[in-house]
Amino acid sequence: MRIWDSSTWMQVGERWKGHTDFVFMIALNPAGTLLASASGDQQVRLWRLSDRRTIAIFKHPNQVFCVNFSADGKHVLSGGRDDMISKWAVPLLGDVPEDQLSNDALREDTLKEHAANLAQQSDCEILVIN
Repeated sequence: MRIWDSSTWMQVGERWKGHTDFVFMIALNPAGTLLASASGDQQVRLWRLSDRRTIAIFKHPNQVFCVNFSADGKHVLSGGRDDMISKWAVPLLGDVPEDQLSNDALREDTLKEHAANLAQQSDCEILVIN
């Protein structure tokens, strides 16, 4: 992902590294501190804007096309090719150990495991759409 200055059409800062396929949608949380991105790589990534680090990765069984935050900013809602909407709890930054925050897409195994553990603690709901 890249950020562009709309007045100059120049890229701002370095490219955000993490997704390995197209990003279809991004969403900003109500507080303006987190960004969620939905990608063809079957992931929703949660980014901290202040340092552009991935703080959580939510895995889908197929491509993810849409993402948004709940009105209170406590959940991420995402949907994709599997015709389901998933509701994920946004982890508090205190819940993610600092050594697991990383810019490096190759160091995400522990983040995936941590996000999966958080989701399995009944904070993830899956809704089926017909």
